[in-house]
Amino acid sequence: MTLSKNHLSRRKFIRNSSIGVAGTLVAPTILSCSAKGANDRILIGHIGVGSQGTGELKSWFTPLDTAYQVATCDPYLQR
Repeated sequence: MTLSKNHLSRRKFIRNSSIGVAGTLVAPTILSCSAKGANDRILIGHIGVGSQGTGELKSWFTPLDTAYQVATCDPYLQR
């Protein structure tokens, strides 16, 4: 059985290790800035408002950058 020598110098090992540690320490601060929590956004669902009501409510909430229209339902089959 032949053992192959690893040609990783101490400098390369320390450089690669420090890059990995730095990435691990910096990643949470970068990711947490862009992620919004559950209390930072408003999810809106419309039930039984029809197409005109959906348009009105959507335009009403559009100026809010934290409000998202996620569902629309109209149980009236004739529309």
